[in-house]
Amino acid sequence: MQKAKRFVAGTMLTAGVLFATSVFANPVVMRVGLDSTGGQINTMQSFLSRASQVASRISPNGSGTALLIANNFHGPSSPGGASVAITFDSLEDWAAVTAAQRTSSEWQSVMQTFPADGYAINFQGLSEIAWQSPNATPPAPGNVLLVYNFNILQGGIQPMIAFLERVTEVGLRENIGGQPSILTPIVAGAGTNQTATVLVRFENGAAWAEATAKQNASSAWQAAFASFPVQNYQVTYQGMSTIVPVP
Repeated sequence: MQKAKRFVAGTMLTAGVLFATSVFANPVVMRVGLDSTGGQINTMQSFLSRASQVASRISPNGSGTALLIANNFHGPSSPGGASVAITFDSLEDWAAVTAAQRTSSEWQSVMQTFPADGYAINFQGLSEIAWQSPNATPPAPGNVLLVYNFNILQGGIQPMIAFLERVTEVGLRENIGGQPSILTPIVAGAGTNQTATVLVRFENGAAWAEATAKQNASSAWQAAFASFPVQNYQVTYQGMSTIVPVP
């Protein structure tokens, strides 16, 4: 497994966090969505490599690890698009590393090398990892991610967590594969307190295809999947991405 690169883009996130950071003890993920305006993924890889090196020097105790995620199937506007996801051990960790960056001239300089001629930022958000599968392993280049965004109509996220636990239990028992997690927004724009995102991670595209075939052949998995609480949630988006290595 390639070692994850350290990179923190806290200066990109302009919205404030207006509450006590001690409220959140779970890991948090900062995500920056990118539209391609003609850029090649290798230019973003090079930028993240430079930023990672600077981040490790100015905040050596920070735990932010960055992943570059390329769009596979995300609708008609997705070709060439990507996102950067940075995971921190806690909201406190994110805040401490962000503060270090804001006072670093070296960090500000490397941010000026962002390939703005090839990519445009279309989204910035900070989310809490509310739940993840008990067999979760660290993400790595080559992993495939299925992405599901949904509106919460009623009941909060507990019914979704219970659903994911049921399908994960069946998946583990029948060796189907896939590692789901659920993220809820901390900072992501107006009205997002009633939304969430489910990610399902596979080792690679072949593992995803094999898991899909096993799901279709498993009556137990189909029964668990049929228990999705449709009265609680409305799926608003589905997509697939691949984690790209950072040199």
